[in-house]
Amino acid sequence: MRIACISSSWPDRQNPSAGAFVRDHARVLERAGHDVSIFTWRQGDYDEPVHTAAGLGRYSLFNADGAPDALDRAPWRAAEAPVAIAAMLAELARHPRFDLYLGHWLVPGGLVARLAGDRVGRPSAVIGHSAGVHALARLPGPLRRRLTRYIARPESTTVPSMALAVKLGATVDVLPMGFDPVAAVGGGDGVLAYGRLVYIKGFDRALGALHESGAAIHVVGSGPEESTLRRLAPEATFWGWADGAMKAEVFAQCDRAVFPSRVLPGGRHEGWPVSVLEVASAGVVPFVGRWPGAQELVVEPSVQLVDEAWGDITQADVSALRQPMIEKAQRFRWAALEPQWVEWVECAASLRTRLR
Repeated sequence: MRIACISSSWPDRQNPSAGAFVRDHARVLERAGHDVSIFTWRQGDYDEPVHTAAGLGRYSLFNADGAPDALDRAPWRAAEAPVAIAAMLAELARHPRFDLYLGHWLVPGGLVARLAGDRVGRPSAVIGHSAGVHALARLPGPLRRRLTRYIARPESTTVPSMALAVKLGATVDVLPMGFDPVAAVGGGDGVLAYGRLVYIKGFDRALGALHESGAAIHVVGSGPEESTLRRLAPEATFWGWADGAMKAEVFAQCDRAVFPSRVLPGGRHEGWPVSVLEVASAGVVPFVGRWPGAQELVVEPSVQLVDEAWGDITQADVSALRQPMIEKAQRFRWAALEPQWVEWVECAASLRTRLR
């Protein structure tokens, strides 16, 4: 089956973490024997064939650290979206018809997948993530309801958590993204902060308290908040974005990890950060902020959901939770989720295009 995978982000050499789970999902489909072509707005330096819409290099909405963060800083950039969507539809039209148009994020990727599939009479499917759900929620009521009905078709839409399904207000499947385990076993006494260094991740909420507690802090990731975090934790080790052997080296030095993500004005929050389960699988126990759905990622919410006391996590808590978290994380490896994802995509591809 020929699949057009449409995503507003894809990993490149300068931004290796951008849309990494989208790339991993595409690999799942390729291992199942499908031919996946990647379409993205981001003008990047890619290691593999990636189709980008012509003439969009000047559009900062899709070339910044992320469209949601760009919109938070400058809402007027939303005016770029219709032009960018039209450009991607034109790029897709330059290729032979695909058997399935698969959009990541409800907007813009999901909307483009629906429009492209309907235009040529081919099936489409949408994989929702938190940013797209929250982007729809920001729209005026009538427009939001119309777009939600059009994009979030019950038979071919999924989101990674029940909390996002509830926020979306539509009957969709719940199927989380997976992860590939890191070849490491946590055993040091350090604290890990792992993820994109952007405001919603909330690392500033934890690093100051952890620094005052004297913990050895390891920060893996990059982003615009790095300078702020360096001021809060001047003795922390900042590794940048790590992969492979370097990531394993860092994980082995830590026994706990913090994911203090915040809920932003308007209700935007994390969805299903697979990084939480990735560290857990390596024996690094995650402690997370209180965002809707966070309890689905942990085994002991009363201990692992933290408000402000990030420096008060005890060794007894870490030791008691390590094995239960390892066992929970194993259920969400790509190796475990792959059959469900392949079946879901193939079922979506068998559906006839819904008439508008």
